[in-house]
Amino acid sequence: MLYAPLSVPCPHFRNGDARRVHQVHEGRFSSAWCFTACHVDVQLRCRTSTDWSSGETPGGGKPPFMHLMNTPGVAVPEMWAWNGEGAYNMRYDLETWAALAFLLGVSADAVTFSSPKDGFSITAPAGWKQASYPGTNVVFMAPKPLASFQPNVNVLVQPLPAGITQKKYHDLSLKQLDTVMTDGKILSQRATTLGGQPANEVIYQGRQGKATLYFHATYAVKGRQAYILTGTTVLGSQATLLPAMKTFVSSFKILS
Repeated sequence: MLYAPLSVPCPHFRNGDARRVHQVHEGRFSSAWCFTACHVDVQLRCRTSTDWSSGETPGGGKPPFMHLMNTPGVAVPEMWAWNGEGAYNMRYDLETWAALAFLLGVSADAVTFSSPKDGFSITAPAGWKQASYPGTNVVFMAPKPLASFQPNVNVLVQPLPAGITQKKYHDLSLKQLDTVMTDGKILSQRATTLGGQPANEVIYQGRQGKATLYFHATYAVKGRQAYILTGTTVLGSQATLLPAMKTFVSSFKILS
């Protein structure tokens, strides 16, 4: 879940959905992402309050953290449809990112990405192509797509409320896995470092549509921001992702 200024986790997410929520709050638009299993809904309005101390939303759901499903799978627009919950949605299929990536700005030239505004720099794995995707700060796509999925690594900088420590962020993230992902299962976890900061690495799997995906997430909290690096591929193909993710994580720097 991306927690952005003037934006909160969507309390309307349901299992099998992934949503980008455009919210009207104090007369302004803002956005947040709810990632689960099958598609992306662009939603025009949503509730705007949540209790971060308990992780509960007004609707009773628990807001997931972005890195649990921070996967630019695909975005092929279909039709706007009324969702029955007070908003119009645009649904997106999650199985054709490889074809759409070029429409979203894929570049083979960029090797190092630096964002002084967001306070980090990172270098792409050798041969991986930079792309832009809504809801992430930067995405790099594998040079060889699989039959039904384009392996990728990405970075998200997530603003946090005051009082969210590394331990609390990690605990809440693990707690959300079953809520936000179909057949979610943690394969391993360990303490590590990211950009010189204490961090956690979580490797997990989950079903997205018909595919079971493999996720490799490393994240660190510094101040009121979480830096989340996620690599994703189809389960069974992780041997090619792991060395790329290792160099990706080791190249990450927090710009002070």
